Amino acid sequence: MSSELITNENKNLNRQSNFELLRIVAMFFIVISHCCAHEIFNHWRINLYEFQYINSLFVVLFSSLGKIAVNLFVFLTGYYMVYAQARIYKFSFIYLKTLLYSLIFLLITLIIKGYWQVYNISIFPIIGKNYWFITDYLLMYLFIPYINIFLNAVNKKTLKLLLITIFIIWVIAPSFFSFKCEINGFIWFICAYIIGACIRKNIFSFNLKYNKMFFIVLFFLFFSVLCFYIGNYILDSAPIMNFSNVYNILFSEYKISCLVISLYLFYLFKNCEIKYNIYINWIAKSMLGVYLIHDNMYVRDFLFKDLINTVSYTNSFFYILLIILIAFSIFIISIFLDKILSYLFDNTIKKYSIIIETKISSLINKISD
Repeated sequence: MSSELITNENKNLNRQSNFELLRIVAMFFIVISHCCAHEIFNHWRINLYEFQYINSLFVVLFSSLGKIAVNLFVFLTGYYMVYAQARIYKFSFIYLKTLLYSLIFLLITLIIKGYWQVYNISIFPIIGKNYWFITDYLLMYLFIPYINIFLNAVNKKTLKLLLITIFIIWVIAPSFFSFKCEINGFIWFICAYIIGACIRKNIFSFNLKYNKMFFIVLFFLFFSVLCFYIGNYILDSAPIMNFSNVYNILFSEYKISCLVISLYLFYLFKNCEIKYNIYINWIAKSMLGVYLIHDNMYVRDFLFKDLINTVSYTNSFFYILLIILIAFSIFIISIFLDKILSYLFDNTIKKYSIIIETKISSLINKISD
């Protein structure tokens, strides 16, 4: 979802196909979550209570996959970048590619539909948060040099205490109590970056076997489902535990079930021995493009308002299968489109990214002197 998630500063780690496969899986999680979230929650086309119970349960679970994927992408960045140098080139490449894709779909929409609604967000996609992940990610990227100085200067004990503090304040408290600490995407990205960096630095060593870890994940999934059931079908409100909020335990990047599952998947792929695979790595290069294409505001409206209407299948036994098939189709088509656009424009984007890096580096050196 950013070039840092597609190409890494560390050349030795860059070719690890296990992490490239994790990027692909994580992006598919995002697509399938958008098929549920954009169709149901964002446009409020149907009340969740009108679903058949099993379908409503899967809508919540599928929607949470996107939150898990966000954690995975930021973990990967922390894992790769803690010993690397953040470059202006990478920042520029992400920004320019995001701007280009946003303008392309704005132009297509103007040609087809002929309206100018919220065009300013497309012209300024980062400031306007047309892609919220890119906005928060680039903000985090600016602070990576300073975060790395801290992470590489302090001892393991300090980092352990930092992780415990993050876990208590931003995970445990919001998950189980009506404790609302000020947290947004940027702040959580910093926390998730630190977690990924600490995984790379082996701050905590987990000796749990994967079968035991799997049962722990199942427990948290069961716990999330139980909270969902209690909140939606038994209680109207719960002032302390907030069971009535279907997003509570699973549907936020920093809630405990989401974080535990994210960590399990990260460790699972980290320790998965996959030899370099040219096909996996080739597909993984398009994950930023998949995000920029399918989650563009105009493409999103076309897909989930005009083209796809899964609402009529909400009480069908085929609803879950339909969502998966739609997500897979969007995923494959987005990869195909990104390969075309990358072939046409990536060299130009790289050229201007280098120019921007050169000019800004020169300006920084003059200011420093």
